[in-house]
Amino acid sequence: MARIWRYHVIEEQQGAGWLTVAQVSERLQISQETVRRWIRSGDLPVLELGGLKAGYRIREDALAAFIDERYGPLKSAA
Repeated sequence: MARIWRYHVIEEQQGAGWLTVAQVSERLQISQETVRRWIRSGDLPVLELGGLKAGYRIREDALAAFIDERYGPLKSAA
């Protein structure tokens, strides 16, 4: 079961950057289906907007935490 944040969280998270599945996919250069798989598995927490086509929103800091947890912190090029 995916960890899904509901509408009331938006008010608590004012100022947080929100991304669409397409934006996450583009940033990480992976398919949108991979992002959706992470969401369905509960690995990537999201805000579910409801409706058939409304989709999800992913907080930028949640995405960064997911990447750090799954792949480790980014290393700077030396």
